[in-house]
Amino acid sequence: MAPTNVMMMENNYTDTRTSATPALAVTSAEFARYVGIPAVGDMDDDQIADINRSLTMATDYVERMTSRCMMTQTRQLRLDAITPNSLARAQAYIAYGIPVSSGVFAAEDITIPSVPVVSISSIVYYTSDNTETTFATASYRLDALREPPRVLINAGYSWPSGMRNEDSLVVEYVAGYTAASAVPPGLKVAILRAAAGEYESREIAEDDAMLKRAIEPFRIYL
Repeated sequence: MAPTNVMMMENNYTDTRTSATPALAVTSAEFARYVGIPAVGDMDDDQIADINRSLTMATDYVERMTSRCMMTQTRQLRLDAITPNSLARAQAYIAYGIPVSSGVFAAEDITIPSVPVVSISSIVYYTSDNTETTFATASYRLDALREPPRVLINAGYSWPSGMRNEDSLVVEYVAGYTAASAVPPGLKVAILRAAAGEYESREIAEDDAMLKRAIEPFRIYL
């Protein structure tokens, strides 16, 4: 959208959906009511397909702008393990006599860039000789109460050592609201607003002030 001990989003990462496209959180009937067009039952298949295309594009746009997954999906976060910033910060702590077990380094977390997170399926890491190993689930826990969520190391454990510098960690997780009824109404309004513009002009009006206002409260800043 990252220090050895604190694996936050300072380092390079990719976060992608690996499951099939989930169901839409907003129905074609809701869209028809929003824009004031005939009920879905009075439309032909082509009209319904056009609406669903607009809703799909609008959903993708709102998800991208807010870092929120509308409906449940499997995602894969791939991370690098070490950055120069992390080493410099650790050295600065040591230089000032601050133990690296205190302050920011006590967190030892991986920030998950998409919300809401339902569960962590697995964490895989790669060593410098490219050996793939699954990190034991007893070693970590999910803190989904804050946004963005994070994976924390449990007491008595530590993150794997000897990881390669690039593409070192792969976190597979499930994110999204578990039902359309659980999606906040404000997010649905944002999708409807974006879809209305796409349906009318085949382009989402990104400079639309009302769309921006609908999206802003739901943005996640990493």
